[in-house]
Amino acid sequence: MCDITIIADYFVLAATEQGLGTCYIAAFDEEIVHKALGLPNNEKVMLITPLGYPKEGAKRVRSRKDLSEVVKYI
Repeated sequence: MCDITIIADYFVLAATEQGLGTCYIAAFDEEIVHKALGLPNNEKVMLITPLGYPKEGAKRVRSRKDLSEVVKYI
């Protein structure tokens, strides 16, 4: 699961760079998703991710703490 999460992180970063919105979802009903995708029994869904263009004006501005607030040099 760790390797899949790393791949998903890079996917989210690449999508964001292209102006797309996404996130990974690991909490879902696996049986429902498996059936909806028509997957064979030997395949397992580990996570899903929506992908699309954010609604106009939906971009959130994140405030970041100054580096001096989170790093202490000793």
